[in-house]
Amino acid sequence: MAPSGEACRHAKLTSDCVESIRSAVRQREALREHIRTQLTDDAIAKKYGITKRQVQRIASRECWAELSEDATGQCDG
Repeated sequence: MAPSGEACRHAKLTSDCVESIRSAVRQREALREHIRTQLTDDAIAKKYGITKRQVQRIASRECWAELSEDATGQCDG
């Protein structure tokens, strides 16, 4: 049976690297789930008590265009 993992002479990764890669993938999947469930236009609209269309208009700068693109204001919503 051929050596595997770090024991393989052609290995480019260590066990720590593999664990780091798997951790990064888990984080990515958790972030995707968060985006899918919490950051939809519907979810944002519900949080702020506005319509989905209003969220889209704000995002596309059809309204509130005078605010800076870099604005990072906080609102309790």
